[in-house]
Amino acid sequence: MAMGQYTFPPWWDYLYQHFQDFIAWFVALDTVAQIFAGIGIFLLCLLAWGIVYGVFQFALEIVKFSLIVTVIIHYLLYLGLKLSIVAVAKPKEVDKHWDHGVDNIKWILKRAYPKEYLKSEQFIERQVVFKRPAPPTATSQVVVVKADAKLHCTNCGSPFSGRMNQLAQSREYVYCENCGQVFVLPDSE
Repeated sequence: MAMGQYTFPPWWDYLYQHFQDFIAWFVALDTVAQIFAGIGIFLLCLLAWGIVYGVFQFALEIVKFSLIVTVIIHYLLYLGLKLSIVAVAKPKEVDKHWDHGVDNIKWILKRAYPKEYLKSEQFIERQVVFKRPAPPTATSQVVVVKADAKLHCTNCGSPFSGRMNQLAQSREYVYCENCGQVFVLPDSE
């Protein structure tokens, strides 16, 4: 073999020969059969791509899950050690430290799997208004409330959320999240 000359491995010749046989077979077909064969080849390639992509996604999720489980196990070991020290030094603060640890684990899971947590009701923020409502009219039921009082809905009894209190301070009116009751502050009349 001369210097600089490259020879292909034996499998390359094997693949090249089979490709040439396939081209000869494909050209020998009539037009309708070529169209159906082309569609079939395209669908097989699409299926092969989907299988390879699915396998890689599955492998990625396995690695991701194992890393997250490892991090959580190590964090729980750290938290157990920390809680045992806190239990001896300041027994009344154990609950606070445990709640903080649980919040940290939830944060880790929320960062790792955000789509699952968006579907969970536990992590969805309730919105007071999804689209800008029309201002109350003379026909709508209006309840006047004091601005400094702790607000509860007079219709359904649910307490105002922080978002509803913010809206009540920034606008003339606010709607109850649960029942839709209109509330108007005294300054707006």
